Amino acid sequence: MHFNSERATKVTDIFDWVFRRTPGPAGQPPSSSPSVPSNVPQTPGPVGSASESKVLLQQSLDKVDAMIAKGRNMGLVYAPDNLQHWRNGSGKLKTMPAIAFSNQSFLNAWLKANVRPRFLEGTENRLKAGAVKKLDPINMHFESAKDLYPAFGTDLFFAIGGFTIHSEVVVQGEDAGGATIFQFKSWKCFIKDEYNWDPGKATYIPGFGAVTDDELRALEKAGYGKSYLITSEPWEVTDSGTLQEFSISGF
Repeated sequence: MHFNSERATKVTDIFDWVFRRTPGPAGQPPSSSPSVPSNVPQTPGPVGSASESKVLLQQSLDKVDAMIAKGRNMGLVYAPDNLQHWRNGSGKLKTMPAIAFSNQSFLNAWLKANVRPRFLEGTENRLKAGAVKKLDPINMHFESAKDLYPAFGTDLFFAIGGFTIHSEVVVQGEDAGGATIFQFKSWKCFIKDEYNWDPGKATYIPGFGAVTDDELRALEKAGYGKSYLITSEPWEVTDSGTLQEFSISGF
């Protein structure tokens, strides 16, 4: 998680801290899977120790519930839903709807700047290696999380923060008056992420006091929440700039 101690409003402080996720290394799968069985109880079990008393756990739990309620009152959808899913403690994979991502202008801009060049390069490399003929369909896939963040203050920013996008495309060449024009015949995406907490990090949230990731990890240990994997329904990229046809020298 990433914190900024000088955010302008109480609500922003609350939701930026609570809902934001931290991405893993670009192009790499999550380091661990919350779907793997663990010893954490699925329902609240015995609590209480020198550092984790019932009172402290209840205070943390009340904060989480207040954050969920506040998010819904603000009109957010995905952020409170994702936190509630963690709060429910099943640890099951959560699939977000395609509409949460498909119409996001920042995503189209990111795909155009960061992923499209990789597919152009992949097309050229396959043709020059003789792996495909210029009029054959070329199937490629690529995934990355590099520098991918929703705009600050949006529902998606609070719900997931940084995440990985997996892209699958079909590129095919067509004759065009002696030249070959390559087109994206299809471009499908889905996202992946892990909803969890980073140990050792903390922030002061006006209206809620000091809240730490270790607090929420303590709730998990006591069976009041569980990390989980997030994916999305696939969506078809339709942005004309991202899908613009291209040519390759020599073909």
